[in-house]
Amino acid sequence: MKPNPTAELPDVDPNALVLRDIHTLLDVLATDGIEAGNGNIPAMKALASINALLAEPIRLDLQRGQFRSYPNIQALYLLLRTTGLVRIERSGSKLKLVLDAPNAETFRSLNPTEQFGSLMDAWLIKSRLSAIDITDNWHSNPLTVMIDCWSRITASGRRSTVQERASPGGPFARDVCRVSLWLMRGFGMIELEQGSAIRGKPWHPQTVRRTPFGGALLAALARSPSLPYFDRTAITANWADFGLAWNPPAIRRIKPAGCSAAAPRGSDGMSFDTLQPAFQPYWPAWQRSHSLPPRSFREGAFVFKVSLNDIWRVIAIPARKSVGSLADAILKSVKFDEDHLWAFDLEDRLGGGINIKHPYMDRDADAYSADDVLIGELPLAVGDCMTFTYDYGDNWQFDVELMRVDDPDRKLKAARVIESHGKAPRQYADWD
Repeated sequence: MKPNPTAELPDVDPNALVLRDIHTLLDVLATDGIEAGNGNIPAMKALASINALLAEPIRLDLQRGQFRSYPNIQALYLLLRTTGLVRIERSGSKLKLVLDAPNAETFRSLNPTEQFGSLMDAWLIKSRLSAIDITDNWHSNPLTVMIDCWSRITASGRRSTVQERASPGGPFARDVCRVSLWLMRGFGMIELEQGSAIRGKPWHPQTVRRTPFGGALLAALARSPSLPYFDRTAITANWADFGLAWNPPAIRRIKPAGCSAAAPRGSDGMSFDTLQPAFQPYWPAWQRSHSLPPRSFREGAFVFKVSLNDIWRVIAIPARKSVGSLADAILKSVKFDEDHLWAFDLEDRLGGGINIKHPYMDRDADAYSADDVLIGELPLAVGDCMTFTYDYGDNWQFDVELMRVDDPDRKLKAARVIESHGKAPRQYADWD
């Protein structure tokens, strides 16, 4: 469908808030880096100094602000992880967030419109909220959250009282809403007034207003066949309430393209160009998009430390063996039978969750069969961990840490226990 010639989506502002803040953080990552904590997120003691560097620092009156206390930093970190511009550097038990120089070079080579479009694609299409330690059963993806937040603002804007801002039931009280608001602000979809900080309470805006740019952008999104059917219909069903002036497009269901069930997300490379066809007619400067190179297969002998409470085993396994073979080796190492289902949980290279399941288990779009994923395809750096859950009744949980990757060993034909500590627990309780 061609764009409506009577409707104008303004050009991208080269000084858009999201571009200024992203480049500020890229400079920080390139120089000193940022100390990280559990969950591969910025450490608490780094948050206040990061906030002070941003174009519109958040106003808080908290003694010890946590990561979730700074939705502006959460929003920017979501973009950095999703685009691969940041990587986690491990030194012993210490973690640091540093610039991924090759990916940053690719990003910086783009013009402002291309950077803006690529970041928007990362936010609305590619990102996973688990990258910023958010698990919310209310909405599972940032695009749906954005649409809901837009509806909460209303055409005349939304002003919250002090009582509403301090209440856990306020209109934007959920973590996912606050992050979405800062992203909408960064991309110019809304204007907001923070108001004074409320002592001891999380951040909540005082006033939020839609912008004409935000309405035009939302209308263009509804015209993109790349968007999921239900998200596009959510926009068109509320067309007038959303303050959109264009005639709503005819929406037809498009069968999604099939996806490979093999290597984890991002392994085959990724281009942030899903939205480019819908927006390029309005933004002709969007010629290229940010992209990530394929992750190469790693040969060698992978050495894992598998821990269960106080006992542990060190298991070596060839790169060409399946993740299912590792599961078998873990169970044999503790003399457990193989009569129950199991799964591995880990992070992909972009901070999203990966679930690798027993071949007999049902799988959703972000899950993989353990027989289809090879050890050398796992997006693990040395020191990274997976969780292996066995038997969903007794719920045995093993920590599986990648200790090192040795050179290929022709004598290593299958998984092998090379070190053992502690007596294996009894798998089943003694009912006598």
